[in-house]
Amino acid sequence: RVEPGGGKVIRVNRQTGAQSVVSADTRFRDLFGITMAANGTLLVADQDALGGPGAIFRVNPANGNTTVVSSGGKFRAPSGIAVEDSGRIVVADPAAFPPDVQGGVIRVNPANGRQTVVSRGDLFKNPRGLTVAPNGSIFVADEHAFGGPGGVIKVNPQSGAQTNVASGTPFRNPLGIAITSTGRIIVGDENAFGGTGAVIRVNVKTGDVTKVASGDKLNTVSGVDILPSGDILVANQNGLQGGDGGIVRVDPQTGAQSVMSRGGLFRDPVALVIP
Repeated sequence: RVEPGGGKVIRVNRQTGAQSVVSADTRFRDLFGITMAANGTLLVADQDALGGPGAIFRVNPANGNTTVVSSGGKFRAPSGIAVEDSGRIVVADPAAFPPDVQGGVIRVNPANGRQTVVSRGDLFKNPRGLTVAPNGSIFVADEHAFGGPGGVIKVNPQSGAQTNVASGTPFRNPLGIAITSTGRIIVGDENAFGGTGAVIRVNVKTGDVTKVASGDKLNTVSGVDILPSGDILVANQNGLQGGDGGIVRVDPQTGAQSVMSRGGLFRDPVALVIP
């Protein structure tokens, strides 16, 4: 789990909720996204590292050793991050490609840090989270697209062509995004349903949107990921009792919510990845 504001990468025991620091590298400035590479190392997107334009770091979860994968270049505020089957990294950057800042998706070669453009502008307004489907398609959560409320955009990984998957109500600020084993999209939206925050399910084929859960422990929801059981884990930045941040577990069938871990080392957890 990652935290902004300098920040840390924090390990959470799923059974006990116990927390421990994986890395608190001094180069961290504004952590936002996290994913796991095929070799088990963590890849972290920092929006403001190394002098401002941001960077991607690789973190060894065994010893916390942290190295730079890519920085500067086309980055302005690298946010969401995922790994393609080829091992290449894809990053959503909401501030990339000035002066017409609509953001885009950038591909990074993990071996040499080289950056190339996958897709930019067009439907994008503030792309924040992204995930890669088994067929290679990239799905992006954009919190300000489609006139303001945001939505989910599909990106062709070869051509960069963008398609509106779902938009408008009930979205308000979609930030986190993940894909289930059945191909459904799960979105974390911090202000959906009247500002209560929500976990939302999207049918990729039809664009139909349904509420999984809202309110209660989801009022500052950000990153999401999915357990092998199908349960959804959510990073709640600071909306739990007493202003705590934490990790919330959501039953995908009933919407029931329970706290897995809260307080402790957390200050503003924004993203998470399940090994």
